Amino acid sequence: MKAVFDQAAQGHARACSSLMLEHAASTSNFDQKLYLLYVINDLVHQAKRKLDAAGATADMKEKEEATVGQKILQAIEDHLPLILRAILTTAGATDAQKDRVFKVVKLWATRAIYE
Repeated sequence: MKAVFDQAAQGHARACSSLMLEHAASTSNFDQKLYLLYVINDLVHQAKRKLDAAGATADMKEKEEATVGQKILQAIEDHLPLILRAILTTAGATDAQKDRVFKVVKLWATRAIYE
């Protein structure tokens, strides 16, 4: 049963990540792309918290949530370079707007979201 759950979690995470990439690539509105990055930021922080919490517990539910969190982090990481490129290469994006993107990426580095 756990293998089925893991496979479903991975499939859903990849599908969501693919949709995020499609949206980032298809819209020309920088603010919409930035909002998408903020949603991604929330997702990766929640996933990382679940992973960190599960490391110090024997609770099976927390371990399963950590597995889902890991799948989410991996799925987003697979598409992240393309998503960031789509955001940063938006026509007409100012340096100030791009700095907001870099601020999020620096936050991930500081918090060791992606090492």
